[in-house]
Amino acid sequence: MSISLPYQFDTSRLGRIVLKAMVYLQLVLLFSLVIKLILSPGDRIIAVPVLLTSAVAAYLGIRIFRYAGGAKGIITERDVVVEPSVLYGLKAASPEGRFPLAGFKSVRIEWMPRVADPGEQMTSGDNERIYLAGKDGTPDILVASVTDESGRTFARELAAVLSLPVEERPAPGVHGTRD
Repeated sequence: MSISLPYQFDTSRLGRIVLKAMVYLQLVLLFSLVIKLILSPGDRIIAVPVLLTSAVAAYLGIRIFRYAGGAKGIITERDVVVEPSVLYGLKAASPEGRFPLAGFKSVRIEWMPRVADPGEQMTSGDNERIYLAGKDGTPDILVASVTDESGRTFARELAAVLSLPVEERPAPGVHGTRD
């Protein structure tokens, strides 16, 4: 892996997947409701739980997108330009704007134990998030998320290119040490 500037990043994949899944679920629920009401017009009470389920799914999907929606941006020799992910008119809660490189104190890697997918055996390794850690009012900016333990290498290379130190710590809520 070789990093050079300008470096483009996009951390919006997870948030986009969640929001799209929520929209598809909404379409299935509403289509099912319409079909049920057409086939059984006198059975309108079924609409209440379907509409409640739809409202809860919409609320959760929007909240997750706002939190995990991510951003797109570019790191240059002088600054970092970042834009929150926007999908279906919704905007992720991510930093936005142009921030000078002097406003960052380190490249931070946060790790957490990998969680196996349902039905799979737990594998060793960590999920890693790499941030540009801000100082003096500059926000922390997520620039990468990896699951293949390449985060340390990526963080070190990015830090070398930006002349910043590397800081490594567990993600919030994670306890213990790392090899």
